[in-house]
Amino acid sequence: MLRFLALLVLFAASVAAQPATVLGTVTDAETGEPLAGANVVVAGTTLGTSADGDGRFVLEIGAGAPRLAATMLGYESASTTQRVAPGDVLDVDFRLRPKALELGTVEVVARDDGWHRALRSFTTVFLGTTPNAERTEFVNPEVIDLEAGPALLEAATVAPLRVRNDALGYDVTVHGLVFVGNREGRAWDGIVAFEDTCALCEPDVLEARERAYRGSLRHFLHAAVAGRAGAEGFVSRSVSQPGAKPSLRWYIRRLLGTDVDTLGYRLEAAPHGWDLVIDRAISVAYHGEPDERSIRKDYQESWLTPRENRIPLGPDGTLLDGADVVRHGYWDWERFADLLPTDYRPRE
Repeated sequence: MLRFLALLVLFAASVAAQPATVLGTVTDAETGEPLAGANVVVAGTTLGTSADGDGRFVLEIGAGAPRLAATMLGYESASTTQRVAPGDVLDVDFRLRPKALELGTVEVVARDDGWHRALRSFTTVFLGTTPNAERTEFVNPEVIDLEAGPALLEAATVAPLRVRNDALGYDVTVHGLVFVGNREGRAWDGIVAFEDTCALCEPDVLEARERAYRGSLRHFLHAAVAGRAGAEGFVSRSVSQPGAKPSLRWYIRRLLGTDVDTLGYRLEAAPHGWDLVIDRAISVAYHGEPDERSIRKDYQESWLTPRENRIPLGPDGTLLDGADVVRHGYWDWERFADLLPTDYRPRE
């Protein structure tokens, strides 16, 4: 009987690991002509391909609810989110609309002192201030239009923004970036495509990737759906608001082994994978690494607030839409320079 159960688990795991296949065409929305060389990517990953001379493409992807996107110079990007099961074959056609101005005719106007000041602020707010941010830079910042005020910072790109992250070994392209930051927080959207530049990485780059993953929100969610959050160093609990500390009574009950809320969330199966259900907010402490910002803190402390109490996750715990949550504490300190592609997996 035990052997049968073991074989059943192995079979289920092998089925779940089967890729899905997406095939389709990319065409001009006005003329119907195929767009040879158009890029088709799974947003937020290193997965992508190019359309052939007939505008056709084939791409293997993982299960879940990925955001598929097609991009090409001179055209507006297009994207769609599809629910994908292992072994599925999906037909997805993209019709791209030409931009009002071809990129070849766009002139980069001279930037004044106000723009350069706004760029410095945007670089700090968007890329972050972690050690990885020190080795990350905008390759073509001139494509960023910026508006800055006393309590508002807005950014939008007129062409794909290229970011070189030497710390983690990726070249990143962001299509259609829109960013808004104010006193209440910040939000951004765009189609992000990663290119791994680490064919022969130095050991320090591979280690930097693992450090960026360990203790991150992605690590927490992956461990949570696997039922290993506690085993991998996370302690979470429900709180009334970000920054709230556990009560003395909570600590005493936990030390005594009394039943206490050590999760603050629950997971429910959903067609896209999972729903992470949080009533108000959760506090998450990661005890696998210290907080680099403080010599007195040997753990990393974060808080997570949902926009809605149900947060959609993929089968492996990947957050399907970053706008569904608000990060506080350590997770808020980690920003674009610490972002890994969602298909990254740490070494065993």
